[in-house]
Amino acid sequence: MLAALNANRVYERTNCFYMITSAGLVDRQMEAGGYILTPGWIERWPEHLKEWGFDRDTARAFFGESASRLVLLDTGVLADAPRMLGELAAYLDLPTEVLPVGLDHFRLELTKIVLEWQAERALHDATSTREQAQRKLADHAMAFDLLLNLTRTMGQDEAVQGILELFTMLFAAQTVTYAQVADGQPGDISTTGAGPADAARVRRYLELLGDASAFAETDGGFCVRVTYHGETIGVLGVEQMAFPQHRREYLNLTMAIVSLCGMAMANAANETRRRQAEAALVAKSIELERSNEDLTQFAHMASHDLQAPLRTVTSFLQLLERRHGERLDKDAHEYIDFALDGANQMKLLITGLLEYARVGTRINPLVKVELRQALDTALAQLSTSVSEAGARVIVESLPQVRGDRIQLVQLLQNLVGNAVKYRGAAPPRVHVGARRVETGWQISVRDNGIGLEMKYAEEVFTVFRRLHAQDEIEGTGIGLATCKRIVARHGGRIWVESAPGKGSTFSFTLPPATGEDGS
Repeated sequence: MLAALNANRVYERTNCFYMITSAGLVDRQMEAGGYILTPGWIERWPEHLKEWGFDRDTARAFFGESASRLVLLDTGVLADAPRMLGELAAYLDLPTEVLPVGLDHFRLELTKIVLEWQAERALHDATSTREQAQRKLADHAMAFDLLLNLTRTMGQDEAVQGILELFTMLFAAQTVTYAQVADGQPGDISTTGAGPADAARVRRYLELLGDASAFAETDGGFCVRVTYHGETIGVLGVEQMAFPQHRREYLNLTMAIVSLCGMAMANAANETRRRQAEAALVAKSIELERSNEDLTQFAHMASHDLQAPLRTVTSFLQLLERRHGERLDKDAHEYIDFALDGANQMKLLITGLLEYARVGTRINPLVKVELRQALDTALAQLSTSVSEAGARVIVESLPQVRGDRIQLVQLLQNLVGNAVKYRGAAPPRVHVGARRVETGWQISVRDNGIGLEMKYAEEVFTVFRRLHAQDEIEGTGIGLATCKRIVARHGGRIWVESAPGKGSTFSFTLPPATGEDGS
């Protein structure tokens, strides 16, 4: 905001970062969780943290709660700024992003103030020059707006178009050409006017510039090298200007702002890559959703097609035993029992696979869930096995979480059921507890069972991976794989800590209920 105070002028900004880059860029970064830093702050970051009274743990807690990443507005005045940012990021355990902004935005802010002041003074000096000063002010404002336009987030095509519009307006040129350059060779070429965007013209510009020249004059104008961090990324040519006698002045002005063009093109290249990656991610997401739908349909069809003949086999075996059991010897009865057990195991496998396939494709929204109520439902379904094993389940206070209630019941039922099933000589003791963590809640199911070796800690979550033979402990090898799939769908992770003969603790994380403070 500008306010006139006698002969003085005060220029205010609501955010100090607005002085070195656009307000829109700063606001978007802050809204996205970025903690914005400058080279000056980065250079003395250990001293700043010490002044704030932070050690490493309190610093990590503070920055972790207030930001998702560290964002450096790199003005180019401190060559070691990116390295220092990396050291701070490692200290705080946060990701980083470097936005090269340079000092051109600040210079342009000052230039605008001076131009406005000069224009207003000209109006006061002579009424006869009022209209001319107003036209100059409008031209300057338009040029400034076009320059500011290059600082916003945009793709490469938009940035090139902005450069062409800027130099067309500044010099009233009939032809303005911009070409991207890589390894000294012209790439994509864009031009204004009726002339073709041919590579020959760009190659002529590159020949005139040679290996070291920043600019060169042509028959009808000039060409300049566009660089970023010392690397040539483009070449700009201006031809057929309305006032060729001012070519030298135009060239001087161009050299003053061409670095902004380099920064704009570098930022635009990053933005283009980001958009392409985002589009690819969306395409992958659509493909994954379609794949999940196909998987569910396949699972349903496979379940029906496999269970129908399985029921036929089971029925005829039972019929054989009922009608002809008296004529069968002991071995025959044993064979029938083996076949029925195998059929029952196959049925359990089919059911488990169907449940595993359904986890990632159910469309139930994630809502607020009382985890204790979900556990009570799971325990009710396990009441027979818990009672027969003489198990005791101890439950601490459990929180509200954000999730799919049906799947959370299945998750807890699998984990508590396993704790009862894989028991040792002593009666099973199962402890279910929760504690607050940075990402939400960590839920643990601890038992006093037979345990397992930690070399199998990852394998046990793999489909069909069992550590015990079927005749030792019954199972399908699908339960823990389903648990992992459920936890992943909720954005968490699951792991086990165990030792043979000392029980196991299965832990997993869940997001807190929306709007909850975690208490």
